[in-house]
Amino acid sequence: MTDQEMVSKLAELARYFANGGRSQDNPGLVNEIMEIGRTLDRRGGIREMRRVFNMVPSVPGKRTVEMQWDGIGAWRG
Repeated sequence: MTDQEMVSKLAELARYFANGGRSQDNPGLVNEIMEIGRTLDRRGGIREMRRVFNMVPSVPGKRTVEMQWDGIGAWRG
């Protein structure tokens, strides 16, 4: 995934959560977050994850995505 594709996906996930979406209602979301995490881990771990995550525009639900991502732990090097 390119940086832009990851940013777009994270913004999409943030909007999903802001509109009341839950990860258990759509397990595919967890898989997408994990794939982004694995990609960023290969590129440089937590610093790379933060760099791309901080590119996500200020959209409602961004904190929820961050908490989901944190809980998964797949991106941790």
